[in-house]
Amino acid sequence: MVNELGERQVLSFLVDLTLLLIASRFLGEVMKRLGQATVVGELLAGVLLGPSLLGRVAPGLWHFIFPPSPAVHQLLQAIVWLGGILLLLQVGLEGDLEVLGEVGRPALVVSLCGSGVPFLSGLALGWLLPDRYLVFSDKRLIFSLFLAVALAISAIPVIAKVLADLNLIQRKLGMVILGGGTISDFLGWLVLSVVSGLASHASVDLKALFLTIVATALFLMFCYFVGYRLVARTLRWVSDRATIEHSTLTTILAIGLLCAVVTQALGLHAVFGAFVGGLMMSASPRVRKADRAQLRAVASGFLSPIFFAYSGFTTDLLAIHSVAILAVIFGIACLSKLVGCTVGGLAAGLKLRESLAVAVGMNALGGMGVIVAHVGLRLGVLTPEMYAVLIVLALGTSLMSPPLLNWVLQGIELLPEEIERQERERFLSRLPFSNVGAKLLALAGGGPNAELAVKLAAASSNHHEASLTIFHAFEANSTSGRPALSEERLAQLKLLAETIGAPTVYSRSVPVSKDGLIDAVLQESQRGYSAVFAGASEIHGHGSLGGAMLRELMNGVTVPMIITRSVETGETVRRILVPVTGTYYSRLAMTLAILCANAMKSHITALYVAEAPWYFLIGRSHRRDAQPGNAVLEEAKQLGAHFRTPVETLLVEGKDPDSVILRFVNNGDFDMLFLGAPHRSVEEGIYLGPKIERILSRAKCSVAVVVVPDRTE
Repeated sequence: MVNELGERQVLSFLVDLTLLLIASRFLGEVMKRLGQATVVGELLAGVLLGPSLLGRVAPGLWHFIFPPSPAVHQLLQAIVWLGGILLLLQVGLEGDLEVLGEVGRPALVVSLCGSGVPFLSGLALGWLLPDRYLVFSDKRLIFSLFLAVALAISAIPVIAKVLADLNLIQRKLGMVILGGGTISDFLGWLVLSVVSGLASHASVDLKALFLTIVATALFLMFCYFVGYRLVARTLRWVSDRATIEHSTLTTILAIGLLCAVVTQALGLHAVFGAFVGGLMMSASPRVRKADRAQLRAVASGFLSPIFFAYSGFTTDLLAIHSVAILAVIFGIACLSKLVGCTVGGLAAGLKLRESLAVAVGMNALGGMGVIVAHVGLRLGVLTPEMYAVLIVLALGTSLMSPPLLNWVLQGIELLPEEIERQERERFLSRLPFSNVGAKLLALAGGGPNAELAVKLAAASSNHHEASLTIFHAFEANSTSGRPALSEERLAQLKLLAETIGAPTVYSRSVPVSKDGLIDAVLQESQRGYSAVFAGASEIHGHGSLGGAMLRELMNGVTVPMIITRSVETGETVRRILVPVTGTYYSRLAMTLAILCANAMKSHITALYVAEAPWYFLIGRSHRRDAQPGNAVLEEAKQLGAHFRTPVETLLVEGKDPDSVILRFVNNGDFDMLFLGAPHRSVEEGIYLGPKIERILSRAKCSVAVVVVPDRTE
């Protein structure tokens, strides 16, 4: 037990863990440089450090480094199990439910054929092998069933890692392979539970088996119809309300582990539940890139390499006395899997090369094959030699699958829908902001500038998964303790935001000390917000937008900050103008303007000013900047199309862009101007460059300046 560990055992555990981690990552890097999947190197690392090589070459050193301590091995196995769970959680989280739904039928057909043929082959092989390979000759049926399960099962962790290394997780073919492997594992664990019951008690509890199948079906139905909605609400609540660091990551891990607990309790493998939990969370917009990156760092950087290295570490290749029996079982296992999956792929409508790719991918037995072998050895069904054969089979198929799959895939072209999906994902990857899952912060105030900030924030968070927090930090009065901004005013701002279309609006007033106003806002802004909206200072002499307080906020906030200045022209914004240049901050301003135009039913125009010398402007016969301008304006149209908002485009030549912009906004055609600007740190006030300062000082319409910190550029 862990409580009984001594200092020496703790030291041994840490040494073993460190060596497995370093060796697996090193050989993984070597394989990666050779164009192979990193899992190959991670498996080989375990073989090199295990009894097959180091244990034979230097047994004294091997026993010194890896002493035969049951407690240490139990700790390592716990880490290994956790690694498999987090790996499948990561894979599910990066999956695509839309794609998985499209491949449901092909995956089922491939799984039934790809598991059925190897199962029957293993069953027949078990009946034909000589008695010397059996522990008890009168239990040949049990032995044959174990061999059949070992040949039929597929290793989801190995398959998932190979697909991730080859960038196939989100392709239809990759999801067919992963879906087929998942179904094969599900069926394999059910059959294994039957076989284990036969081996342990010479009988099987059919009632318990039936209940397991029903409970599993109910679990999957719950996840599909109810679970993913519950998970999305939980993640949104944690993102909006939790104040501790990495709260979303903690929630992701908790949901994944909870699903693993359920499937493990149902008699299935825990990694199956983690995969389902990851799939449920993959559709939630509150799972951000940073959360996925943090999980990937823990899983792929630490636990996953340990998982695969330990699978190789437990293999003793020299325990096999007959190369012939190894060759026969290895050949039948690979051939039956390839034939079954290929036939299944063709029956499901896949092309021959695609079917071969599915067969090669599902041929990896990996850790699942190791587990089946361990169960057989523990129950006294397998001899040490047959156990070693199955371990080598699991390891060998895992080693051969990545390079073979990489070779087969070279002749498979992307499907039209995959090309379209990749183009859409490429476009979305360049999208600087989206109202889907947006979490916005608006700083409350009493004037029209702050009111405009709340309006724009509400318009930018008009998605059911988005939320808006109206935040007011005030200096507590020593006599009354009341905020400078009344609760009635906060309620009015909240009602205004809900009227604009924000579905989830929170308002908070926080008392602080005299010198703690800025720190309170900065601390609030670090709670995972996508952007911060603030009204410009209304105190004269503070420049175009604001003075020291806004400057300090801008210097400390790590997300885009939108500063608004209102010129009261009515309740609604009719026409919006957005100068575009193709820069990140210009694209962000365009995106926010489109969201506002969508929510406020406004007309939006994207303006590109092609700078030209005065002598070109006389005849207007040269358009040297027209080509890049057209590309920038076309991107603005694509942004509008994505949010279903038409964007009018305008390309104008001019000597000074700021003069052209002022001409448009001051002639009465537009009542709102969006400007994008990079952050510039200055000693006093806010300075955004001479052109923007000139526009701000002379513009006669409302203005929203989208300021992007240097670190997000």
